[in-house]
Amino acid sequence: MSEDLSRRLFVLCKGGGGSNVLRPSNLSLPLYNIMDHKKQRASGGRAPSATAQANSQIKHKQQPPSAQDVESDVLTLLARKYWSPATPVDERAPFDPIVVESVYQSELVASNFSIKRTMILELGQYLECFLWPNFDAATSSDHHVSSIVLMINEKFRENVPCWGVFAARPADFAAFFRRALAICLGESAEQQPQQQQQQSQKDQHPLSFQERIIYIAFLVRCFNSLENELVGAQIQRLVSLGTWHNLLPGRLEEEFKAVPKLRKYWQVLKKKDAKQDAAGRALLAEQRRFLFVLMKQFLAVLASIPEEGPVPGGVWAVRYCERFLELLIDLEAQLPTRRYFNTLMNSAHVVTLAQLSALPNRSNGTLFAQLLDTLKFYARFEISDHTGVALTDSEVTAAHYAQIAKVQQLAFRNFDELREFALLNVGAVDTRAALFKHFDRLSDERLVEFAQQLHLVEDAANASSVAGAFNTRFFLLELLVNHLERRQSQMDILNAMPLYPTEALLWDENVVPSEYFSGEGCLALPKLNLQFLTIHDYLLRNMTLFRLESAYEIREDITDAVRRLAPRRDENGGTLFQGWARMALPISAFSVVSVGKPSLAERHPSSVRADVTVSLENTRREAWSEWEKLRKHDIAFLVTVRAKRPVGERNLPVASSASSADIADAIGIQYVRGCEIEGLLDSRGRLIDESFQSRERQQEERHQFTRLTSRTFRVWLDPNQYQIDVDALTEGERRRIESAAKRAVADLNGSQQQRPSNATENVYDTFNILVRRKPEENNFKAVLDTIRSLMNTRTVIPDWLHDVFLGYGDPRSAFYAAMPERQLRTVNFNDTFLTPAHVVSSFPQYHVKFVDGEGAELAHSACRAPFKLTFPDPATDPTLRATNAASQGGEDDAANPAGSSTNAMATASATATPPSLLVTPFTHVNRGPYPRDIPKKNAVPFTPVQVEAIRAGVQPGLTLVVGPPGTGKTDVAVQIVSNWYHNFPDQRILLVTHSNQALNQIFEKIMELDIDERHLLRLGHGEEELATTKDFSRSGRVNYILERRIALLQEVARLAASLDVPGDVAYTCETAGHFHLYQVLSRWEAYVSTVRAASANKDASPEAAAAAVRAVSSSFPFTAFFADAPQPLFHGKSFAEDWDVAQGCWRHLRKIFQELEAFRAFELLRSAGDRINYLLVKEARIIAMTCTHAALKRRELVELGFKFDNVLMEESAQILEIETFIPLLLQTPDANDGYSRLKRIVMIGDHHQLPPVIKNMAFQRYSNLEQSLFTRFVRLGVRTVDLDRQGRARASIAQLYNWRYKQLGDLQHVQERPEYQSANAGFAYDFQLVDVGDHNGQGESEPSAHFIQNLAEAEYVVATYMYMRLQGYPRERITILTTYNGQKALIRDVLNARCSNNPMFGDPDQVTTVDKFQGSQNDYVLLSLVRTKTIGHVRDVRRLVVAMSRAKLGLYVFARASLFQDCLELKEAFSVLQTRPSRLALLPQESFPTQRSNASVVAESDITFMESMPAMADYVYKRCVDAVRALNGDSAAQDAMPLALEAPLPTRPQETEGDETEARDAPDEPAQAVEAQPDETPAEAAVQPPTPSKRAAAQSSDTASDEASSDVSARKKARVEPEEKDAAAVSAEQPEEAEDEAPLANAGPKHVSVGGRSLDTLAAIMELTVVDIKAELSRRDLSTSGLKKDLAGRLHEALSK
Repeated sequence: MSEDLSRRLFVLCKGGGGSNVLRPSNLSLPLYNIMDHKKQRASGGRAPSATAQANSQIKHKQQPPSAQDVESDVLTLLARKYWSPATPVDERAPFDPIVVESVYQSELVASNFSIKRTMILELGQYLECFLWPNFDAATSSDHHVSSIVLMINEKFRENVPCWGVFAARPADFAAFFRRALAICLGESAEQQPQQQQQQSQKDQHPLSFQERIIYIAFLVRCFNSLENELVGAQIQRLVSLGTWHNLLPGRLEEEFKAVPKLRKYWQVLKKKDAKQDAAGRALLAEQRRFLFVLMKQFLAVLASIPEEGPVPGGVWAVRYCERFLELLIDLEAQLPTRRYFNTLMNSAHVVTLAQLSALPNRSNGTLFAQLLDTLKFYARFEISDHTGVALTDSEVTAAHYAQIAKVQQLAFRNFDELREFALLNVGAVDTRAALFKHFDRLSDERLVEFAQQLHLVEDAANASSVAGAFNTRFFLLELLVNHLERRQSQMDILNAMPLYPTEALLWDENVVPSEYFSGEGCLALPKLNLQFLTIHDYLLRNMTLFRLESAYEIREDITDAVRRLAPRRDENGGTLFQGWARMALPISAFSVVSVGKPSLAERHPSSVRADVTVSLENTRREAWSEWEKLRKHDIAFLVTVRAKRPVGERNLPVASSASSADIADAIGIQYVRGCEIEGLLDSRGRLIDESFQSRERQQEERHQFTRLTSRTFRVWLDPNQYQIDVDALTEGERRRIESAAKRAVADLNGSQQQRPSNATENVYDTFNILVRRKPEENNFKAVLDTIRSLMNTRTVIPDWLHDVFLGYGDPRSAFYAAMPERQLRTVNFNDTFLTPAHVVSSFPQYHVKFVDGEGAELAHSACRAPFKLTFPDPATDPTLRATNAASQGGEDDAANPAGSSTNAMATASATATPPSLLVTPFTHVNRGPYPRDIPKKNAVPFTPVQVEAIRAGVQPGLTLVVGPPGTGKTDVAVQIVSNWYHNFPDQRILLVTHSNQALNQIFEKIMELDIDERHLLRLGHGEEELATTKDFSRSGRVNYILERRIALLQEVARLAASLDVPGDVAYTCETAGHFHLYQVLSRWEAYVSTVRAASANKDASPEAAAAAVRAVSSSFPFTAFFADAPQPLFHGKSFAEDWDVAQGCWRHLRKIFQELEAFRAFELLRSAGDRINYLLVKEARIIAMTCTHAALKRRELVELGFKFDNVLMEESAQILEIETFIPLLLQTPDANDGYSRLKRIVMIGDHHQLPPVIKNMAFQRYSNLEQSLFTRFVRLGVRTVDLDRQGRARASIAQLYNWRYKQLGDLQHVQERPEYQSANAGFAYDFQLVDVGDHNGQGESEPSAHFIQNLAEAEYVVATYMYMRLQGYPRERITILTTYNGQKALIRDVLNARCSNNPMFGDPDQVTTVDKFQGSQNDYVLLSLVRTKTIGHVRDVRRLVVAMSRAKLGLYVFARASLFQDCLELKEAFSVLQTRPSRLALLPQESFPTQRSNASVVAESDITFMESMPAMADYVYKRCVDAVRALNGDSAAQDAMPLALEAPLPTRPQETEGDETEARDAPDEPAQAVEAQPDETPAEAAVQPPTPSKRAAAQSSDTASDEASSDVSARKKARVEPEEKDAAAVSAEQPEEAEDEAPLANAGPKHVSVGGRSLDTLAAIMELTVVDIKAELSRRDLSTSGLKKDLAGRLHEALSK
């Protein structure tokens, strides 16, 4: 590139004056880097070498550009002049193509396509405002096209939508796509002259490898966006049947013979081609040959890589090969792209040639080899490419046998050299070794002829051309072997796979990446996109990713625990441990005690048991008590560590760039094996759980803890892993013996040979550490085992869901409107509707007619709820067709409101003659005379869309309900369950949610419905958190039934006494049944006969009517029994009324005996376990559990015969794919027909809010593991019902997020209720964006990686909270939210220093992160966005929606306004926020609550604006002083009482383990006043602050901490909050306690302070160095109370250790 280009760019930026003038001092380095220009001139103007580019690219894996970088960058200055949204359109300079050329060459190519440069362009809307608006297919340059491609890739890397910008110009997009394909192949018009100049250079491509990678990545993104019609239309042409023009004629004919219908399609295709003009045929030819030519170019690059030495093209050539395999895998893993492409790829022999290449065997080819294995797996996947039907093992075997037989026949006829091969059975010839042996007998010519007759090659020339640089014979042999060898069964491989990760997996960065994932390269990971080949493929991908995600967490936990143990090498080379860890213990002895015999047809042992003896030396009592709580089936890990550091050497800080493998190597981790706890052994070597007096003995041994030095656990080892290790040991021993024999022979011959390395050691002789994990994080093995068992069984899902689930067919086919044959015409809506007018308003698309049971029309005024509704015939109902034809969601569904349920109904209602909807009112039967017999009723006035959701849920099929914040998702779910319960009494209901909190919320509402509580069952550990005194667990329900049985039998005894029936008829349920049959029922039947006789002529005369009325009461046989009911029992006013009362009494009695009959089984089943199982399988009708519980207990439920008919899933958008799928398979297929009995699936969620929590960003972004099944269905276009009225937030606040939804409006009460009409006291506005500047020149800070804080915002937020408390706001109505864990910790520190111990303020209801607060709400929310350099993960619109939708009455956002206002994704929300002043507007004269209306306009003169954070802090300080003066009447209070705000601000607090104790996350307790000094009043004592935390300073000085340091802990904290990742939903939201925290944890309540420090601060102190602790002890007086003495003693004890 010449310097003229840079000068031209400089000139382009000039002009316009003011800030748009570009000066050389403002230019970024790449434009004026003289060395870069010299290098380019020396290389003839070409970009630097690939190796240099790779090194530069690696260097660019750093922090994104800061706001200051962006503001001063040349690209920003260019943007301001040409395309920035902040520049008015009429002030922008006209488009100049040289700008695109200059940016591409000077800023992108010259910087090696630096992420930082690309991000600046993408953030500046380079694509939306400059590239695409000015793209012209005829005139735009190749670099213009490449720039667009690069911006698309960057948007995908940033995980932001990108295709919407192209939607308005589909024709231009098609032209752009064609240009991109030509450039990718190096065949564009601009590249042709360059190609002609390079004819002498073989295989020279006009693009550099970096540019080729960019285009391959673009294709990957396109093929993963098939749901987008614009992209899908272009992509499908590249993989259509027409691509078979590239096949050999013989291979084409063979394919037509295999699938005859394809020949017809081929003839039709040829006829269509003939009708095309020359341009059309040229376009078709380009599209059809594109992938084939691209594969040839890839194979040419692959063949150029030598076995050793430098790679032509450097590391970028390797990365290109890896990316290309990723593209091929994606094409093979989706049926629409695989259908014809698999044959095309097979004919190009890509897998064979890739296996023969040198790259898989090179040290830098590990990732390529792993990707190649994946490609080979999918190329041979057990599926019919053309029908999409999964092949069974028998079908695969049959096809293989047929193929071998065909080849044997060919060999027998034409090749005498292969006569033996032709005559042997299949099992003798289909192995790799046998095939090589037989085919190697053929000469080169005969080998070519054999392959030619198999249609693998055309002729010898073609074989040589295809083989390329490879030996033709080797190529043909490998080709034949790959074509014919027997494939190992996938299930055999899967069943032999260990479930526990080992060291080989844990530290393989290609499959378990570290926390940082830039999104640039590819990984050897499966992807979860829209479609899957089969259910087996779906389960396999999910299992792999779930296993790897678990391995990532396990790796971090093991590394942290081992590092805390401080392993050191002693003088003898052994390993000793100088530290201690709560989660790890040294092993003093390990032995395998039993190995079970293999089961039939298996190699691995049936079970392997071992005893692990752990040392208790230096182990604290609190830590050991946690170890003793390990239960059966808990998971632990056996670790071998060989320390490398000598005794006495301190832990060195971990470099931020160090990989996980580097850290493990530095610590000395050698082996890792998983195990499952069976139990703890007693002193006699018996399992404690097996001893009769185990509980007493366990308690006795716990009292003798101080005398114990070791304990022994019995564990189960993984049999598969044990077999692998034994095989490796055997193979190593064999090699050792062979080497020894060879060495002996060499010694006899007198030759010298190198000594071989030691044989493979026995892993099980080396373990020296046992590591445990938290139980809630340690259920991975059970889930993996569940998935594997699903893959080993016949997995059956409903036939109406199968294709939709895999992503094929019509996505609307599972919705009830598309299944008229399954629909219910008459539905009992029970108490869904409140009034007749409610029914009419709920169905605007119908003509609503109220009729009686005979069909006669009724007046509306004569009708009362409840109602039964009869819908028109589904086959002819036009409203159903309108509903089903409505648009289905997707990426841009908010921009297409035509598909909303409201519009669909409105469209249908606009028809000329709407169909009739028949509504029949009915009356609930009288259930008895007692008040408890009156049925409970719904009081929620459901909206029309909510009613549509309820209607869809009651009908068979799949129902997706999109519930924006505050739209009553839970109420809809509860009503659906209620209608299921009453409409289908023989069906059972499964209720599933993601969290216990959500499950309990919906379960508590179900408890309030008209549902018999004996039919309710809550499974899992969250049951105890239900807001009820009743126990709905399994054992609790059994106890309830037994208690209810006794109560009912007492009622039977009372009934017998009232009837004067002798004997103990209430002894059992059986005797009660006999009593009912022979005594009660007979009396009732006699009574009915008497009343009927008396009422036969009741209409004849008034006397007859009176006699009939008297007969009802006088002859009633159970009057004495109902004496305790409200009296009089019979009013005697009318026969109908009294007869209804009598029938109600009978129903009450009948229900007693029906319940007793149902409880009879509990009498017969004597054991508690049998009763629990019977309850679960037979008695309970509504079973609630979390998705995690379903995954853990599936095997147990299936074995019990658990059945259900309907499933409702709440929080569906927050549940992992596999965790959503498993609950659908908690039962076996129907025994009669083999089909699933599942009839209805209702999924309720919101894909516009945050997805499931994935800790590792590589799995989250690359593999799309965060995608829920709900979101995938929406992307596919499955019909959704979108709730459209919110009742949570003020209408003004709802504007901040309702733009993301389809016509989201407000419920009426949002306008009418007093709390919504009243203004926020003390604030001029109900929401506001408060611009927060730097404090002391500091904005955001990052004390450790991804641990981001902003002190100015933290202080501003806390000062605002204090102001609200001074105005009178209750603290429980205020929540403080932030987007990063680091800021959460900092805000808590500031609160501790300012408010926690001060009764004037106290703590707010919660201080947490946005992610953690999803699903919750509060009246007033203070939100800190933290970032001042880059936008960070708030750019994820889903996180923004959650943040903006948590507040009901007031939302105050503290942020750097200039940073967020121009972000395209956040524009809608921030444009609303910017309608208010950016300075906090206060009305100090108001107090809470205020009488001011929220609609009133406040005069600006009455508003007090806070100019900055210090101004707000100073103002609040003065208000506090005034408040204290008012309390004390002391004018000198300010001098006597320094406030917390006078204390120095905490600087850069950094969170480590121990900074957040469990008390911090516990519910808030009343703030306790600090102990008053003798001369102080209580009010004075209240404002005395605790000393601000100094832990940041202590930690920053402890850069070389000893074994008690927590730099690994800090890394662990940091890893769960990467910059672009969910900051709160990860487990760091409940941080692990520090190792030394336990002794202080029980010392006192949360607000107790010692020497001005809270207990969590003292716990953090114990993580410091010895010097720091000594300084802390000497500086503070800790001996003024018993508590302080105790703490001081514990600190001294820690020092002594």
